[in-house]
Amino acid sequence: NFMLNGGEWRKTTQSSREHVASFHINGLYSPFISWYDMAVSYNEAINDPVKKQAHENLKMGRVFKPIGTKPKISKVSENRGNYHKGEVPDGVLYLTAGIDLQEGSKLNPDNPPRLEMQVIGIGMNNQTKVIDYQIFEGSVEYPDYGAWEMLRNYATKNNLTYYRKSDNFPFPVSMIFIDSGDGNLTQVVYDFCSGWQNTYAIKGRRDVQKKKSIKEKFIDEEYQGNMTPYRYTKTDNDNFLYLINTNYYKNRIYTDLNIERQEGEHRRGFIEFYNEIPDRYFEQLLAEDKMPDGSYNSHGRRNEALDTLVYARCAADVYLGQLVDDYRAILRQQGYKEHEVKMKVNSMTILDQMKKATERKLKNF
Repeated sequence: NFMLNGGEWRKTTQSSREHVASFHINGLYSPFISWYDMAVSYNEAINDPVKKQAHENLKMGRVFKPIGTKPKISKVSENRGNYHKGEVPDGVLYLTAGIDLQEGSKLNPDNPPRLEMQVIGIGMNNQTKVIDYQIFEGSVEYPDYGAWEMLRNYATKNNLTYYRKSDNFPFPVSMIFIDSGDGNLTQVVYDFCSGWQNTYAIKGRRDVQKKKSIKEKFIDEEYQGNMTPYRYTKTDNDNFLYLINTNYYKNRIYTDLNIERQEGEHRRGFIEFYNEIPDRYFEQLLAEDKMPDGSYNSHGRRNEALDTLVYARCAADVYLGQLVDDYRAILRQQGYKEHEVKMKVNSMTILDQMKKATERKLKNF
């Protein structure tokens, strides 16, 4: 009551039309809604889109923007950063890469067989920095020559390690996901991945069901129901394969791309791009439309930039999840009980350790 009685309304912007006033206020200021009710409403809305819209409209007094709404190219392209292609900006903790396999078309010279690779950096609060984008044109039919050989030569030059400009701190690519294609070249991808560390074949699906026998390992956000953002499996030939819920990751990416640049610390999930990244990248990144059933459709438009970002973002989640699992296994061996293990080690504790390990060192003059 003290806060309500002592409060006052202050205008924060100019009206777009004369004699028209617009007011925005949420339920925290209402004497008829308790803060407890607001908290319950928020928790119930986290994983329920219908309840989330009701919470935003009725409790928070805000316009609801559906998850996965495609932003405008003109707005996203403004998020080019102050760093160049191949440089690691401050704030990045680790790198991952996504590679798309394109068989191409013999009838279309603008669509040659190729591999397209996107390298991203992950920071605190799930911020993403696009570090590199490479296209390797050539045969993709055998893992030892053509585009695969070009990729191998590119990686051999610096062991797929990128450096922070401010102090030359090295960041190797920690995990790579490679699209296994539509079946024609799947074994080629398996053969290539078998020769590289932390490199895995992936298969994108609109939805991925949980395995009842495997505990859910995704640790960045809760994902309720029978679906999961990703899971791993082994094929009949004992090849390791990750199944990726592409709808889930495209939702996340489009939602994050709607986050606008702001002064100082960027908001959670903000995506930034190296300065020279071409406009065609953004055309591909935003090539797909969200359909009424929740799926995404490119309508024939090129979408390799979006696909490779999906693979790299999923690889980032998997890599972080593996680190959490590894550290927890050590604590279990040391005799800690399960509830103690989970309290001591989670994604945030691992990211905090990464932050300390990668802190920028001052140069000696």
